[in-house]
Amino acid sequence: LNMTYEVLVDERNWTCGSLEPRKEPERLTSLSYCKSLLPNVLFEKKESSEVLNAVGSIDPMQIRNENIDDFFVFYINSNNILQLFKNNLPDYFRQIERLSYIDFSDRSTYTLKIEILKLFVRTCWLTGIRRDLLPEDKTYEEYMKALYAWNTGNYMELKNVYNIVEKGILAWNGQVTNQNEMQVLIKNKKSKYHLIQKIQIRKKVDDLPKQEPGILSTFRDELRLKYRYSRNLETELDMDYSLYKLLKMVINGYIPNMNDKRVNVKCVEFINVISQGGSKREELYIRDLSQKVPKEYKLTFDDIFGYSFEVN
Repeated sequence: LNMTYEVLVDERNWTCGSLEPRKEPERLTSLSYCKSLLPNVLFEKKESSEVLNAVGSIDPMQIRNENIDDFFVFYINSNNILQLFKNNLPDYFRQIERLSYIDFSDRSTYTLKIEILKLFVRTCWLTGIRRDLLPEDKTYEEYMKALYAWNTGNYMELKNVYNIVEKGILAWNGQVTNQNEMQVLIKNKKSKYHLIQKIQIRKKVDDLPKQEPGILSTFRDELRLKYRYSRNLETELDMDYSLYKLLKMVINGYIPNMNDKRVNVKCVEFINVISQGGSKREELYIRDLSQKVPKEYKLTFDDIFGYSFEVN
C-alpha cells in the first residue's frame, strides 16, 4: 500500500506537520498541477519508494527514435499544444482543460510546456496510444517471456536467449568473424592486431525449475543460465534485464565501457572463466587489420615439437 499512498498523497505540495494535509487542485499553480497528475507522479517520484524508483527507470521520456525526436521538434515549435492533446487524447483532455487560457507563444511558459509534453508522452505510453511514436520494447518483452519460461522450466522457449548470451559473451572483448571465436584481451586496445582463440561452449538446461504454468510457488527475477565448457567444466551466469539488453547491444557492435564492466562484474568474471577454456594455450590466431586486405596467422604449440607459425 505504500505505493498507493505515495501516488495519492503528494507531499511536494504541503509542509510536513501542517494542519493542512493537501491543497485543493484549484489552488495549485499550473506547473504544480501538471506535476501532480498521475502520469507525471508515477515516473517522477523516484525518491519516494523502491517501487516508484523502478517505475521511473522505464520512463517513456527516455525512449529515443527518429519519430519521437521529430515530434519533439514539432511540439516545441507549436503554440497550439492543447489542441494536439485534444486530438490524440480526447478522453484525457479534461486533465489540462483548465490551462486553455494560457498563451503558449509566450517564452515564459516554456517550463510548463515541457511539463505538458511529459504528460502527453507518458499518457500515450500508459494507454497504448500513438504507437508510431512509442513502439513496444521488444527486448523487454523477450526478456519477460524468457523469465517466465525459465521459472516454469520450459527450456524450449529459452533457445533464443541462450543464443544471444552465447554470441554476446563471445563478442564482449571485441567483434569476431566466425562462430565459436573470442578475442583475447591485450593491453593496447587500439592495436590493429587481434588475438583470437577458438572456444566451445554448450548450453545446459537440466537444472531449470520444474513448476506448473499458472501455479508458481516461487519466481526468480533473474535468469540463471548454465554453460558447459572445456572438458565438461560448468559455470553459470545470473542475467537481469539490463545485462540482457547490454549483450544484445554488444552483438550489434557496441563496446562495453568501464562502467558497463563495473556494473556487470559478475558477467566479466563469467567471461573470464569461459575464456580459460579456450584454445589459446595450444592454438592462437593473429588477425592483421593494418592492411587493406586483412591477413591471418596461426600460432600453435605442441608438447613434442614446440611452437609453429604459419600464414593462413
